Amino acid sequence: MPRTPAPSDKLWLSSLCGMIFWCTACLGRGQGQAITFSDIYREIAKGTLMPFLESELGEQPILSVFRPGTTQGDLLVAAFRLMEGYEGEEGKFLLNSREQSGLCLVIALCVELIQNGHWDIGSLSLYDAESTK
Repeated sequence: MPRTPAPSDKLWLSSLCGMIFWCTACLGRGQGQAITFSDIYREIAKGTLMPFLESELGEQPILSVFRPGTTQGDLLVAAFRLMEGYEGEEGKFLLNSREQSGLCLVIALCVELIQNGHWDIGSLSLYDAESTK
């Protein structure tokens, strides 16, 4: 079984899903339309993605785990940094390079982390298999 990269060892699946929910809600309200792929890649490289998104979209209502300086926000940016090679190849995510929706890119990067198993399996609250016997 492949080992998850160290920076995402404790990245919770619920945090990735929470980020997807927040970005989707913002898109549904028509927010973030001016955010481009370049903006997202720049902020990931600087390590300031979360403050940037909050400055553009407003404070996250329920995702306090992503506040600047918190472990989950730092782990998310670290995991995104490990995902080199997508810039210019966003078609892999079925994204249109002409429209360049930065929020759609964030969603796609989160889904890619989930798909590749780059999150902490211990973050799942699965039922106790012993109690079902």
